[in-house]
Amino acid sequence: MTVVPRKGERRVFPAQKLDATPLHWKNFIQCVRSRERPVSDVEFGLHVQAALNMAMLAFLNRKVARFDGEQRQIIV
Repeated sequence: MTVVPRKGERRVFPAQKLDATPLHWKNFIQCVRSRERPVSDVEFGLHVQAALNMAMLAFLNRKVARFDGEQRQIIV
């Protein structure tokens, strides 16, 4: 990842590519067998997707997006 600030020098942060898919499948199968809660459950997915949608809507509408927890709605 490269960060280019408005002032100052460009900084490069090296990243390692990790394919987490096999780990997610392993966790899923383990949870099916043991009835435990998976690491990435539906609630976690909802929160991640809400944040991504809020960022996209804020960018496209050039407004701040807020999340109404009671209504479970994104407000732009």
